[in-house]
Amino acid sequence: MGTQSKGMFLANGKSWDNIGEPEGLPGNKINGLLRLDGKLLIATDKGLSVMDRSLAIDNGINKKFNITGQEIFAIAKEKLISGEERVWLYGENWLGYFKKGTEKLIRVKENLGFHLAGVPYKILPDTFSGVYVANPYTVYYINYRTGEDDHGGGIRLEDFT
Repeated sequence: MGTQSKGMFLANGKSWDNIGEPEGLPGNKINGLLRLDGKLLIATDKGLSVMDRSLAIDNGINKKFNITGQEIFAIAKEKLISGEERVWLYGENWLGYFKKGTEKLIRVKENLGFHLAGVPYKILPDTFSGVYVANPYTVYYINYRTGEDDHGGGIRLEDFT
């Protein structure tokens, strides 16, 4: 379970282990968790970590992808029709992905003009040619083949309270 300021907590029998910066995470604000091949990818306010089953934390992916110190606002996995998997990341003013087992982050869109500070984000790949990027107020659709983005993605959110 991730928190906004205390790192993350992992269930350990009848207790919880707190894992944060002192244990090796780059940041204590957890924006997303994703399982991939028996490992846990942890999106934080200061980068991305990979934790294995022994709870060893590897932050080397940040240097490989040139994202050291950057907040990763959202993370999602996409399984393509071919069976290949991609991991999508929404970072500071960019959207990108890497394929499982590769060492390269492909940024499909940079200079995004829609980020709102202080709100949570989710991303959802559509397995065709786009990714939805959403916050509590709106949804954006980014076509990664063309680089075009659509505010709202054809969706309108209303608050009826």
